[in-house]
Amino acid sequence: MIFLLFLLRALGGSASASLPGPPTFASLEVVGSNALRTKWSAPILDGGDPVTSYLVEWDKEAGIPETQAGNTLCRIEITQNLNTNEIQSIRTSAPDINEIQAITTTATPQPEVQAITVSPILGDVTVDGSYSFAVSLDTISSGGSLQYSGQISAGAAADGTRTSVAHILENMANLADRPVVERSTINPDGGHTYFVTFPVSMGDVPEMEVFMTDLPVSIATVQEGNELLGSFRLEFGDELTADIPFDASSAILQSRLEELESVGAVSVSRSLADDQGGFTWHVEFLVGEGNLPSIVAHGDGLRTSNNAAGGAALSVITERDGSYIAGEFTLSFRGVETNPISSDAAASELKDELESLPSIARVDVVRSPLDAVGGCTFQVSFLEDGQRIHRGDMPMFEVKSYLTGTPGETNPSISVEETRKGTEREVQMIRVDAGSDPGVVDPTSTFRIAFGGAVTGDIPALPLGGSTCLGSKKAKQIITTSTADTSGVGGDDSVSHLTTFALLYEGHATGSLIANGVSCEDTAHDIQAELMKLPPLYEVDVSGERSDAGDEGCVWVVTFLSVMGNPEIMKVQAWNSGEYAGPAQAVTVGDEYSIIRDTVAITQPENFKGDDNLIQAELSKLPIGEVTVSPANATPDSSGQCAWLVTFETKAGDVPPLEVSGSGGSSSDFSTIADLHAGNTVTVIDDEVRGTSFPVSGDFRLEYDGQLTGYLPHDASAELLRSAIHALPNTGHVDVVRIGPDVNDAFAWDVTFVDDLGPLPLLRTDDLDLQGTVVSMSVTKKIEGALPPFDPGQSEDYGSMSVSDDGAEMSALISGLKQGIPYYVRISALNAHGMSPAVMPYRPVHVPSPLQPAPPDKVEIVSEDSTTLSVSIQAPFHDGGEPVTSMRVETSTVPFAQERQRISLTCSPEPEIQLISTSAADIAEIQYLVLDSSYSGNGVMEEIQRVECDATGGTFGLQFGGETAYIAHDADAVDIKDSLESLSSIDTVEITLNGGTVSACQPFQGSSSGDFSVTFTSTFGFTGDLPLMTTERTGLEGARLVTVSTVVDGDAPLGGSLRLSFRGAVSESIDVSSDAQDLVVAIDSSLEALDTIQQDGIVVSSVSLPGGGHEKIFKVEFIGSGLGGDVESLVVAPTTQILGSSAAAFVLSDGESYTARNEVDTVTSQVGNELSGSFRLRLRGHTTGAIPFNSSIDLMKERLEELPNIGRVRVERTGPSQESEYNWAVTFESNPGYFPPSTRDVDLLEGVSSLETSVPTDNSGAISISSTREGDDRLFGTFELSYNDGSAVATTRPLESFISAEDLKAELERLPTVGQVAVTRSQSLVGYEWTVEFESCSETICNEGDLLLLEATDIDLQGCGGPALDVAELIPGSGAESYDEVVFDGQYPAHHIIENLVMGNSYFVQVKLRNSQGYGLRRLSTPLHATPQINPPGPPPPVVLVDSTSTSITVRWRKPTVNGGGEVSGYELYIEEGGNSMLVYDGAGRPDATEFTVRTNNIGQHSQILETGRQYSFKVRAINNCDTVDFSKSCFGEFSRGQAFTVREPRPPFPPPMPTRGASTRVTSPTEASIAVSWSPPVDNGGSPITGYILYMRDKDGTTTNHPVSDETTFLEVDSLNPGELYNFHLVAVNALGKSGNSPVLSILAAHHPGLSLSGYPEFSNLEYRPTIKDVQQDRVSVKWSPLPSEITGGSHVTGFKLYMYEANYPLARVDADPINQEVQHLVISSKESVSGTFTVSFLGSETPDIPVDATPIDIKIALENLPSINIVRVHEITDGWAVTFLSEAGDLPLMEPTSGRLSGNAKIVARESIKGDAASIVYDGSQNPGRRHVEVVDLTPNTGYAFKVAPVNAVGEGLLSAASIVTVARAGASSTETTASGGALTKGIAGSIQATTNASGNLCNATSDEFEFALRSLGTGDVHVTRQAAVASSGLAGYEWKVTFQSFTGDVPSLTVDKSRVGNGRGAKGGSEYVTEFLKGHANEFTIEPKSHSGKPVTSASTFVEAGPPEWEWLYVGEAQVDHLSNVLTMLG
Repeated sequence: MIFLLFLLRALGGSASASLPGPPTFASLEVVGSNALRTKWSAPILDGGDPVTSYLVEWDKEAGIPETQAGNTLCRIEITQNLNTNEIQSIRTSAPDINEIQAITTTATPQPEVQAITVSPILGDVTVDGSYSFAVSLDTISSGGSLQYSGQISAGAAADGTRTSVAHILENMANLADRPVVERSTINPDGGHTYFVTFPVSMGDVPEMEVFMTDLPVSIATVQEGNELLGSFRLEFGDELTADIPFDASSAILQSRLEELESVGAVSVSRSLADDQGGFTWHVEFLVGEGNLPSIVAHGDGLRTSNNAAGGAALSVITERDGSYIAGEFTLSFRGVETNPISSDAAASELKDELESLPSIARVDVVRSPLDAVGGCTFQVSFLEDGQRIHRGDMPMFEVKSYLTGTPGETNPSISVEETRKGTEREVQMIRVDAGSDPGVVDPTSTFRIAFGGAVTGDIPALPLGGSTCLGSKKAKQIITTSTADTSGVGGDDSVSHLTTFALLYEGHATGSLIANGVSCEDTAHDIQAELMKLPPLYEVDVSGERSDAGDEGCVWVVTFLSVMGNPEIMKVQAWNSGEYAGPAQAVTVGDEYSIIRDTVAITQPENFKGDDNLIQAELSKLPIGEVTVSPANATPDSSGQCAWLVTFETKAGDVPPLEVSGSGGSSSDFSTIADLHAGNTVTVIDDEVRGTSFPVSGDFRLEYDGQLTGYLPHDASAELLRSAIHALPNTGHVDVVRIGPDVNDAFAWDVTFVDDLGPLPLLRTDDLDLQGTVVSMSVTKKIEGALPPFDPGQSEDYGSMSVSDDGAEMSALISGLKQGIPYYVRISALNAHGMSPAVMPYRPVHVPSPLQPAPPDKVEIVSEDSTTLSVSIQAPFHDGGEPVTSMRVETSTVPFAQERQRISLTCSPEPEIQLISTSAADIAEIQYLVLDSSYSGNGVMEEIQRVECDATGGTFGLQFGGETAYIAHDADAVDIKDSLESLSSIDTVEITLNGGTVSACQPFQGSSSGDFSVTFTSTFGFTGDLPLMTTERTGLEGARLVTVSTVVDGDAPLGGSLRLSFRGAVSESIDVSSDAQDLVVAIDSSLEALDTIQQDGIVVSSVSLPGGGHEKIFKVEFIGSGLGGDVESLVVAPTTQILGSSAAAFVLSDGESYTARNEVDTVTSQVGNELSGSFRLRLRGHTTGAIPFNSSIDLMKERLEELPNIGRVRVERTGPSQESEYNWAVTFESNPGYFPPSTRDVDLLEGVSSLETSVPTDNSGAISISSTREGDDRLFGTFELSYNDGSAVATTRPLESFISAEDLKAELERLPTVGQVAVTRSQSLVGYEWTVEFESCSETICNEGDLLLLEATDIDLQGCGGPALDVAELIPGSGAESYDEVVFDGQYPAHHIIENLVMGNSYFVQVKLRNSQGYGLRRLSTPLHATPQINPPGPPPPVVLVDSTSTSITVRWRKPTVNGGGEVSGYELYIEEGGNSMLVYDGAGRPDATEFTVRTNNIGQHSQILETGRQYSFKVRAINNCDTVDFSKSCFGEFSRGQAFTVREPRPPFPPPMPTRGASTRVTSPTEASIAVSWSPPVDNGGSPITGYILYMRDKDGTTTNHPVSDETTFLEVDSLNPGELYNFHLVAVNALGKSGNSPVLSILAAHHPGLSLSGYPEFSNLEYRPTIKDVQQDRVSVKWSPLPSEITGGSHVTGFKLYMYEANYPLARVDADPINQEVQHLVISSKESVSGTFTVSFLGSETPDIPVDATPIDIKIALENLPSINIVRVHEITDGWAVTFLSEAGDLPLMEPTSGRLSGNAKIVARESIKGDAASIVYDGSQNPGRRHVEVVDLTPNTGYAFKVAPVNAVGEGLLSAASIVTVARAGASSTETTASGGALTKGIAGSIQATTNASGNLCNATSDEFEFALRSLGTGDVHVTRQAAVASSGLAGYEWKVTFQSFTGDVPSLTVDKSRVGNGRGAKGGSEYVTEFLKGHANEFTIEPKSHSGKPVTSASTFVEAGPPEWEWLYVGEAQVDHLSNVLTMLG
């Protein structure tokens, strides 16, 4: 994650789309003292083109690690402000009154006018009145109906009569009112026109149509009625709605308004339409308090149906203003009232008014912005004042309101609440009592005061002089200068003018002052000026005068005017000419032998001691914070008694009492009362005023770049805070130092970001969980971080390299760095378009330093034979920066296992459980059942209704009870009765025809029409006052007029039945005609019979009506279980049938009221009390969102877990009760920042109630919280670990309970009994577990095998229900049973043979490499184990022919040289012909049989037949038993090379091979030489054994001599030859049948290899023949060598030379020795003396003949030198073998390969490298150029050391190598023959590292690295590099460690020392500090090289190493330079 942070920052700037992104997953590690390795992966984005390479840059120029804090001004800090007193808030508010605005549309009223034109029938000239017509009007489209008029006479009057047009039209049901009708005069056709003006309310009336007519009638619209049409828009807040239809519904208008962003929720209601279709919409603004601006009307889109009338208009008025506040108010405080204050007054106005009151001193006022209604909150803070009248709990302001608001509504209110209660500071009294005898205070009595373990100095019981209780005398001190008379020893008797001094006071120092200046008076002014620069001494007075000693000394008197009491005596430091003294109260510069002995002293006579406010001065020394001391009495009373009030200004809370003791008392004497001299006592009276503030407690958390820590305790340790910040995914390592606590337990932390470079985001704090009085946190920066420059122009140590992209994980090895210096690295990707942003690895900086080697890359093992394993060891990735010196090869017969132990710190925490409960008062629901009736009580009256019908025909209908009875116009009474009684709701009626009518309908006869009465004698479902029948008349003819009216209203009492329903259950039928009391019983029993109401669940009672009436009202009170709260309403079931006049049944509930018909009696239902609303929960400073009163478990859990200071909770709910009360049990299962997560003694949640109850007058809704189980505290405290390695026990320092794996690893590895460990940490819900794996050795200790357990000791672990500490073994260690420590020769792969193993056992192998820093990590072998076993034997030599006949062949063979580790058990002989191989001899089990005869009559295993005269190829293979499990199984070796023989009779042998030159060929004198010749038998002896050989030699003169020898001889040495002459040799073999042909001729020169003397001594390797360096340049060296004297040329002229070059890693080399190693190898046979047989040795592909075990060194030398791959060796005997030194072969040679197959008893011979030859390369081959002995070697690497050797060449070959030249460094401008060297390091060479670990409280106690460097440079240290990190001493004290690397100095640097006197004499501000200086001498070697050119003049920038020098230059050999945290160890000057 950290890397992703770097990546995101790298991506911060935008790049071209074609550039690649930055590399990913970059890391950096140290791989040695001068090398780092960085690794990375490819970018996520390549920019569209492949990434081709990467740029890796490094720089030691540091970026600035950001320090968010670092000193007292820059840190994370918790503070308290106890100077802030009471805060009261004054809040103005208004009732929430919603604004209502009315939007109205109107148009000009204009009635519709239609014309009905009546024309005569065709042929008539006038209208015949006997004709008639009728019209229809259809208003269905506007919500009306289709109606038909009655018949209208053609000549009807317009109005005024029953038959007029107006009267007939009026009777149409869809006309709103009677129309106005006018009749025209006669029309031209004789007809006339009726103009019908419709009521204006009907608007635009549809045109009437002619329904039926007897003559021509037409209808036309004369004038359209005016109605609104179109649309309009509204504007609010500069936004316009979409179009709104003119007749928009309230929903449409609401949606249009709410679409506007400036309008929230609104409620809209619409009026009925006016006559023109206009409406009024009432808009209530539900959101947005205050008096709102008016909606703006846009009515341009409105239009009318009658354009001429027009008048469409849109208007908006405010019907009710929204809430607002205006007016004034006054405030009164302690009885004094302010002037009137405006409701919107500024804060400054209120402040001025309040401060004008005599009862108020200083206040601070802050006003909130005015809210929407003009309300605000004034926050008034009572400030500290001189009189301190505002301390403590202030009385509340009293307010008078003159505020005004919305007219007609409740006026605004103003309230005062206490936001923060003022706190009292603790006040204690110290009183001195004289006592009774002698009754006065003794002036000599003194006392001391103690608090928190600290004690003041002596305090006089009666201040000096006794005139005031506070004292008035200012302290004075005297500074004197003086000298000793040194005139007798060359000095003088006066104070030196060169002596200077500085004064020190409370850690501050003045500038330099002259001890003997111009005058004492002038110096007094200087002293005063300097002292007043010191912060505590801002006001002093200094006077001066000459002393009386006559030595020009001065006396200065310093009066401390700004310091209370008697301050500490100042100290002085003094200097003179390098002499230094002090600091002390008196110092003398110079010792008894110096001519300067000046003294500066500071004294204070008793009468100069100050007592001005001495008690306060002394109390300031105690850990009580700031105090103010005021006298209870200003002057002592007559007895000298004083009392003082001590006010604790900055210490919060109820402070424990001070304690007092008489001076000189012990610590046990302190109490609240103490005896003094003369019967006096001093007493402390506690709680004169009890402190009511609170110190700091609680938790906080930090946020960094969007990531939050868990909650941390207010007193979090530095380790805990560091761990929390480091755990964030976007931070690296940080250093944290904790400061504090202060007197209120507040702390500060300095946080330095170590890994994160560059400008960083600021840490943020969440301090809402902190508790205490006015507690807060702050974070400030001290240093803005900066990235390293990575600029070669700015930094000489900048470097870079390009790395090609190989498509996988990339890496780069950065070498050549300086040890001990931090380096910063960054990587960029490149493609064809450019370079990506750079990314820095995590961690971005590392310091190269020596390490243990990495493990070998690979370790491979194979079985060599039955008792050995061969180990091949590959190179490690790095050697740790130090050469690998040895390898530890470990073996075991069981698998290796690194001990793994587990440290468990667990507990059983109990989580906090709290119970959240809601409650409300128990108020029962009351509902009323009302049986309504208008019965008069006068008995039953039958209803009579009258029907009148004016019609001439047809039928009409009468509707009753939802049914229609159709009656013919001419129906008689019986017909009418029958028709009505056919209705289901009518039983019987009586019909009476009125006025003599005989039918239901008759035409109107001037006074009457059809008329009948209906008496309802019996009905079903109706009694009493019946509903009026309605008519349906469209089937009539004529006038079509039917009317119904009431003649007699019916009247009847209540009757019928009632059913009630509750919660879905329906009661039985209840007879409502019963009396009230019976109905009570019936209702109660019916309801309680329901399964939704329990028995006795309700109480039913009858309500009397004192005002009279025939209604029946019943009160139903719900009291049963499940019937509490706001229960559902009873419901009158639909099946109810209530009869009687106006009878109805209904239920009143939820506060509904009913007033009886008597308009006197009223009943009101009561809702059952039930909770509603919501509440919030608060934990410390965090509050949840609203939680419903009936919150579900999930919602409660969700709300609580939304709080940042609550993690996970478990919630259980019970309830509801009848009042909807609930209980939620909350278990706090995890708490952020607490560990284990379930631990925490959680503060009680606080309820913030917005609960409501259903009863309006009830306010009992409440929430309460209680703790049912307190949670355990978090796990904290320390433990320690001890480890016993079997010889000693070591113990860690106390370890924090949460210690990280990284820190625990470091702590364990600091123990001298523990090597390297790997540590991982895991955590569970109950604790931590650390797994410790002992993985490798340190420099001094290896923890291997089954180890003892770590011992864990609980020091002070607490919390968590009781911590348990345990250590268990997870994996027992299994280490090496044996090991070989193998000296490493520097060549990889390294090889090693593990010997003396047991065949058949499996062996596990692991290898560790070692350098000067110790062992590295192990590497297990591949495979993990191997088993020593016998391998199949190697191939035997080729088969040889013994003899042959025409019928047989006898062959012989020899043992193989390699037997696979086991004895050969037999052989198999095969013959091969034509590609077919056939076994002819199976010799298994017969190892001694090595000869076999094959005959022609033999039939082999494959039925082969040997034929005479044919040639066969013979091959043999050896057999052994190599199976380690089944020893009877045979293993077959390789076949020998095939050898062909013919089946024939014997013949002379084949010619032998060419002889070979023997290595013993030698020139023994200038005139004599000998030649050695050796040979091998012929392959084919002719079929008969060889009987001898003849060696022929021919000299240069052609003379031939022969030398016959026996068949057993294969070597001959010929003496007395001439040196340098050539001799030819050939050989002839002899058998019984004759001689062979001649072998090939061998020409041998009588000479040997050059470089050897005639006696064979390696003369040329003497130092006198070493090459010399003649010139050195940056990339080339000139080399010259001498010719060979004739006596060492080998008897032959030298033909040339070869030059070999060696790159020297150790340039400081001795001049008297060969600096280059020649290869030395040992041939070793274990227990050689008891072994027989032979062996061979192979080298570079050539193998010797058999060599006997008892061979002499000469035998070995000759055998090896006979090989073509070896020229000259030196051999000497060693224990069990021979040492072979290669004298002519240059470089690091491969090992010789000996064979053991022919040794007895399975003995083995092995080759081991004793001395590794230095790697060489041939740079010049002048084999044929004997005259050239001067070569310039070019293309060298600058600043690299080189050496050279020369090999002479003659006709025999390459000779002995010379000694090597002096090692020379390639560098321009110097000549080795002229260069000289000088310096002390030629005799002494030491390099060093100085480390100072300092925790101080003075000048450098908090110094940054830069400040420390600056301070050191001022001491003359030259260039230094300082790194700072947090440090913890063994005692647990925290501080800093500065690591100082001296870059300008090399060698033995003097130790730094800490001047403790400058920092409180080694004590910190609070004591307990430690100062540690550690000095480690290093091992550097330094001397000065003085390079000179060939002319001898000095040159610059040149170095070389001389080839020779004067004798004292032998001291030049000082060994290999080693560097320990130093750079520039070898300094080149010139």
